[in-house]
Amino acid sequence: MATVSNISEQSSFDSDRSRSGGGCDDGMFSSNSLELTSEEEGYDYDFNPDPDEKYICPICLHVLREPYQTECGHRFCKACIHRWLREGKKTCPIDSTPLELHQMFPDNFAKREILALTVRCPNYKQGCVVVIVLKQIKSHIATCPFALIPCPNQCMDILLRRDLNNHILTTCSKRRLECPHCHQKQLAGGLQTHIEDCPQVMVKCDCEKEMLREQLRHHLLMECSKAHVRCEFYPIGCDIEVERSELSRHMGEAQSQHMNMLCNGIVTLLNIAGISRLPGSRTPSSLGLLATEVSVMSSFQTQPQTTLEGMQTPNPLSSHSLPVDHLQLTEYRTGQTSSTGESNWTPSETDIKKSTHLGSENTQVAATVSYTSEKSPSGLGNEEAPRLQLLSFLSNRDENLNSMKAQNDIQDESLAKHHQEIMELKQKNEYLEKLNREMRMKLRNIESHVHDLEGRTCNGTFQWKIRNYSRCRREAETGEVTAIHSSPFYSSSYGYRLCIRVNLNGVDTARGTHLSVFVHFMQGEHDDIIEWPFGGRIILSILDQNPICEMRRHVVETLLSKPNLAAFQRPASTRNHKGFGYMEFLPLNLLDNSTYVSNDTLIVKAQVISATS
Repeated sequence: MATVSNISEQSSFDSDRSRSGGGCDDGMFSSNSLELTSEEEGYDYDFNPDPDEKYICPICLHVLREPYQTECGHRFCKACIHRWLREGKKTCPIDSTPLELHQMFPDNFAKREILALTVRCPNYKQGCVVVIVLKQIKSHIATCPFALIPCPNQCMDILLRRDLNNHILTTCSKRRLECPHCHQKQLAGGLQTHIEDCPQVMVKCDCEKEMLREQLRHHLLMECSKAHVRCEFYPIGCDIEVERSELSRHMGEAQSQHMNMLCNGIVTLLNIAGISRLPGSRTPSSLGLLATEVSVMSSFQTQPQTTLEGMQTPNPLSSHSLPVDHLQLTEYRTGQTSSTGESNWTPSETDIKKSTHLGSENTQVAATVSYTSEKSPSGLGNEEAPRLQLLSFLSNRDENLNSMKAQNDIQDESLAKHHQEIMELKQKNEYLEKLNREMRMKLRNIESHVHDLEGRTCNGTFQWKIRNYSRCRREAETGEVTAIHSSPFYSSSYGYRLCIRVNLNGVDTARGTHLSVFVHFMQGEHDDIIEWPFGGRIILSILDQNPICEMRRHVVETLLSKPNLAAFQRPASTRNHKGFGYMEFLPLNLLDNSTYVSNDTLIVKAQVISATS
């Protein structure tokens, strides 16, 4: 328990940054020494034989520890009588004689007699039968084989000291064992799980080949004959998965299907990209021709032309593409026909030059115009057949163009519809985001009301759990967040409003050595009707979370109000920038590796006792 050595007043602002704002210390108790609660009070041992009544402290009713004698002849424990006087009681607890601190003196004679008394070991319930003088009891307890000791590996087991070594070596779930495969240290409780995933363990693949587990993945991806792999044509539509050893057989059997998939993929890509098959010309598909038309028209391109003299000449359309607009169908030479019914018309040089200059301005149909030396089945002249075929092609082309236009109209309509849906979704999203912001604000208000309600119903006794203690401690050590504040609480339903401030790495002269604890008064709803400055006392505690109740040693100290200090005046802001408490409440080396911190949580308790209660 922290002991008071001096009271100091500090008026400069504390520059500590905290999670809920900075704070200031007005008056602070600075303790140069710290003892546990059990050491402050008298000796609570099982004495054998029972001690004389003159060695019993009238305040704590235990055997005197550091006995002090008053001028009126009464003995008290040093800590007990000091606390009695600090609480404002200036009379002897026995006969009410006026008493001041300087009117007492240490009773060393009684101290020697008390230290010579014999006591039973506190661990007698666990089996220890030692009876020893009180002077030596501490050294015995430090080595007693029947003392209950928590496992240093923090496995939550509490054992007798004599069983601790065997527990650490053989049964502790958090002892470190070496993996027999990778030789890394692992917790005993997780060793089996580690072995199941250890990369250095030898495993056998389905193909009966043994290897290290870390090599198995590469083996399955690249080598294993039993591994199931996808067909190489999977990206263009083949969904077959076979064992790697069967892949070559599948590739051979499905070669035709693969080629069809490949062709379909290439055609689809060309259509999407709008790329022609030959530079400067259009593909038959871009002209709207069917597959049967393409095959028929391509045969016409390779057929030679026959003149009246019976001489074969190359098809002029095989090297020159005549535009549709250039074929003057109205000036077609129907009268120039030989006696054999053969056409003696050939395109003039002027026509060919004109078609060459027109280029791609008009739709090219050279691939569709055929010159044949045979009469049509209907008995028409040879000059009529190309004309009919050309008219048929133009009709099909118009139909295809109309179909494409209709499809474009449908797509435009679909795009407009999708755009409208996107705009509606965007409006809905904006509305939902606005609603979400409002709900978050309402939730924060509800949380604030809940915290306020919790602070009101605690009736002046508030327990603050500091979770994630190790992280908060690191932040305090690095200076990132040096102070943290609790949520507000009330001394009563209509009383004072306060909060606790903790510097996990200490403050000022206690920085890096002690835990510092302070209280700050805050503005409340009933400040107008309660008395100011605050009069009363505040009991601060760090709770020991030892699972064995008998071994809990809470650190407790009482703060007495000082009406002349600004820390106890009515707050002029949300939280009084002046705080009051202990710079050296608890040494950090005692706090570390102790039961004061359990599950990474430190518990600070404050009990407010006002003068009117």
